[in-house]
Amino acid sequence: PNNAVPIDEETSDAFELGVKSRFADNRIQVNAAAFQMTYDGFQANNFVLLNGGTISNLTNAGQVRSTGFEVDILANPVDGLDLFANVAYADAKVRRFNPNPLTNAPDARNGTKLPLAPEWSWNIGAAYETPFTAFGSDFKVYARTAYNKVSSQFSDLGEGGPIEGYGLWNASVGYSDVDDNWRLTFMMRNITDESYVLLNTTAG
Repeated sequence: PNNAVPIDEETSDAFELGVKSRFADNRIQVNAAAFQMTYDGFQANNFVLLNGGTISNLTNAGQVRSTGFEVDILANPVDGLDLFANVAYADAKVRRFNPNPLTNAPDARNGTKLPLAPEWSWNIGAAYETPFTAFGSDFKVYARTAYNKVSSQFSDLGEGGPIEGYGLWNASVGYSDVDDNWRLTFMMRNITDESYVLLNTTAG
């Protein structure tokens, strides 16, 4: 009852500067960008203690900013084979926190990291496609594999609920008709059976 009012809108200003390039007879593509995004009236869930119980409380947490860069590389060394890689860095932090005195929201101090915002993330992989003929008909065969890695992060404002970094290796194989009107794909996820955490909260 003390917090049953609408929260204000969230607005943002975003700036990005980058370059897109192709060379080696268009067989190599490199895209890079630097960015900065500032959010005012940042809407975020806080896990707060109210009347002896833990609740999820949506508030205008204040102003936050994410600054970083991203680089994408795609190479096609031979027909049908694509090699790709991506790396991204984001420094996402609270710039000004507005505590909610009615609910004793946790103190997300200025300069603390935003939740679910790992500083580093990257992936690397390959994809291959080739035609083949069987039983008098033409088909296409596809294969793809990629490894994705994210660094450590937090679950909640105030740098609560730490989550360790983890990596996932996925792959798929499939085939289709030559016009790709249909495709049958077999997918393998988390091949190394990595154990990882998506959210880390404490509530008794």
